[in-house]
Amino acid sequence: MTHQLRIRVCAVLATAVLATAVLAASGGYAYGAPARDDMGQDIETAVQGVDAYWDAHWSEFFTQTYVPPTVLGEYDGASADVPTCDGEPLADDNAYYCSTAEDYLAWDTDLMRFGYRHGDAFVYLVVAHEWRG
Repeated sequence: MTHQLRIRVCAVLATAVLATAVLAASGGYAYGAPARDDMGQDIETAVQGVDAYWDAHWSEFFTQTYVPPTVLGEYDGASADVPTCDGEPLADDNAYYCSTAEDYLAWDTDLMRFGYRHGDAFVYLVVAHEWRG
């Protein structure tokens, strides 16, 4: 296994461990259709939790200094003025880590709402999955 592949495997495993820890701390699962404000708070908690995890554990996996990505946050993928990554508009109903010089993560509002209706774990998973440092 190459060094680059080992790093990626470690990052994926660490993200899975992080998502589990954040979900346990959040109370795990929302029943029913949560209010939009609840979803926004859970997204903010997920962003803070993922950032705190990588800030504390980055050096266990990587030699570079941890620098969190910019969190662009929610966008409306159905609008005409969606954000772009390397000149390409972000797709509707998706989430992204833009790894170009722009270096940000973002998620479509409708994607998050859809997943959140089935439980708050969804937003934690999306944020942890898209996070890069």
